Amino acid sequence: MGKLTSEELQDDLSAVQAVFAHLLDSCSFVNVYLYRINKSREGVVCTRFALSLKEDTFKSYIADLVSRYDNLADEYEGVTEYNGQYFEDRLRCVNIDSPYVKTVWDSIVKSRIFAEKEWVVKFGQNVKDPKGVMIETIVSGKSVTVIMDTPPIWRLSHMWSLSANRFKAVGGPLLVLPLKVDAVRIGKRIYFFTKKGCSIFRLQEEIDMMVENTIKEISAIGALAEEELFAGFAKKGHNPRRLMNFKEGGRSKLIQLADSKKGKKIRDAFGINYADGRIVTRTAEETERVIKMVTGRGMTDPFEGVPMEVSGASPWSKK
Repeated sequence: MGKLTSEELQDDLSAVQAVFAHLLDSCSFVNVYLYRINKSREGVVCTRFALSLKEDTFKSYIADLVSRYDNLADEYEGVTEYNGQYFEDRLRCVNIDSPYVKTVWDSIVKSRIFAEKEWVVKFGQNVKDPKGVMIETIVSGKSVTVIMDTPPIWRLSHMWSLSANRFKAVGGPLLVLPLKVDAVRIGKRIYFFTKKGCSIFRLQEEIDMMVENTIKEISAIGALAEEELFAGFAKKGHNPRRLMNFKEGGRSKLIQLADSKKGKKIRDAFGINYADGRIVTRTAEETERVIKMVTGRGMTDPFEGVPMEVSGASPWSKK
């Protein structure tokens, strides 16, 4: 799944800051697009329209954009791997090969780039589709994609501009370049600055689909006495976020937990009910206990020997 280590995340904020600091230097080899991402029968499809902007005009825009992100340390406490939650005080990120972003990112990579003017006319017609401006460049040897979501086509009527003491009619539609970053791809990692950035990559939809598939996988093992009840409770509360970690050894843990002899000590210690050779999950509490156990949240205190819940666990190094 491409899970990030604490060491990888430690210096991420300064690395992102460095990209913004040098973004203006890369203006001479930048590609700018309008983009739209929508669902179709073929799946998620991204289309782009290449914009041709004068270099001095674009540099002025980038300077204004960068000035809004000149000190990320004042806005964010650090970087944390995305786990189904978004907190405004921390940047969220995932590896580009993560299943959470793979569908949308692949659609961006494979997107057809249009040049027809007709595409721009149709660009803002479907308000349900994420759409905005995308900037592609290279900063300090790393590929960078800045993604901003906004309705960039303004259709104006009865608008006038003042020039040389005279009013002139302003026609539309007009393109307004956004000054708020929603997501940034730097090399092999994507960072989310806003909830909208998460929405662009359809993270919640991807998580819901993964949780649904995980529940089916758990049910197929045949270790549960009440599969339908388990499925219902597993989709509520914090359980979906916990199930995101099931792929990391959860199957073998569940099989061991359901074993009549091997799992008895664990079941007794953590209060997991068992009947007729299967794990009982008839209530929300029973379901939550099982999910915690198979996703690495249940441990035994080394001093008191009592069962306890932990937020996460990794192998202990004896060195």
